[in-house]
Amino acid sequence: MNPKHQSHILLVEDEPALALILRYNFTAAGYTVDWVSDGAAALRRLEASPPHAAVLDVSLPGLSGLEILRRARAGGPAAAVPIIIVSGRTAIEERRYAQSLGVEAYLTKPFSLAELMASLSSAVSRVNAG
Repeated sequence: MNPKHQSHILLVEDEPALALILRYNFTAAGYTVDWVSDGAAALRRLEASPPHAAVLDVSLPGLSGLEILRRARAGGPAAAVPIIIVSGRTAIEERRYAQSLGVEAYLTKPFSLAELMASLSSAVSRVNAG
């Protein structure tokens, strides 16, 4: 069986149209996808049932994607979850901050779907191998 079929992805995106496109592509690639649209719900999901990987927008209602990343990396059940950031923000300071927290990848919008899928596949492969 393809390991992706057992891999659970948390998608955190507040733009419904983009979330729909990403969910479609993740599901077509064999992932199980949960989608939430705000930061507080994302953090609750990460802590209650850590996924194999998470894809987070930065600009979210409630908590930002960077704050979710920071809290996840502070310890607890979500500390080891690979997190990929997608952001409309291009400031190098934000990218460096995310990198200092151990982000898997930081992609700026508009991003390449192929690059996102490759980052996700790589992260999930490492989780499933370990």
